[in-house]
Amino acid sequence: MLYKQKVLLIHKNKIIKKKIADYLRELDFAVMIAETIDDAFNLAKALSRILFYGGRR
Repeated sequence: MLYKQKVLLIHKNKIIKKKIADYLRELDFAVMIAETIDDAFNLAKALSRILFYGGRR
């Protein structure tokens, strides 16, 4: 399957994170979910052209 873009998703609320990930996958985005900032940093180093969404504070 060809994806539009890769998205690295970071959000502290697991329910919101899952809903956003499901929605983006329906739109054919490749979604990677990071549980911690360290995970996100390591994924970001390994991947190119990532859209970051961190939500509101």
